[in-house]
Amino acid sequence: MNRARLVASLGLSMVFAAGTAPAQAPDSASLAKLQPPVRALSAVRRVADDPERDHKDPALAAILSFILPGAGQVYAGRVGTGLAVLLGVGATAWRGGSCLARERVGSSSVCEFPPFGYLLVSAGIYLWGIVSAPDMARSYNHGQR
Repeated sequence: MNRARLVASLGLSMVFAAGTAPAQAPDSASLAKLQPPVRALSAVRRVADDPERDHKDPALAAILSFILPGAGQVYAGRVGTGLAVLLGVGATAWRGGSCLARERVGSSSVCEFPPFGYLLVSAGIYLWGIVSAPDMARSYNHGQR
């Protein structure tokens, strides 16, 4: 943003804040007072754009997904995918476990799939979450969020 546009926008904000227009155009002394905040703002932008500051470690993403399904995806910035992995692993494991328990008790209710089928699907989603988390962290680091 050039200096004239910055001064114009600050002048408009002063008009809305004070309710009156500034009496005269800003002089060089008032422009000099604007320099430190502008420099500070550009320093904040440099820190925000620094790729090292916002780096996601792929190994940590895999470890987090190993500990809690979907946590590595959430760490890598993919919250929806992480929640889908967590719910997918939880739902299929719960359904497989409940079918297995019904089968052992001899309940007459029938599951749609064999209990170990659900558990295999749950293990597949879990393993996919561990394997995909480092890739998601790498894509986050390369700006493909």
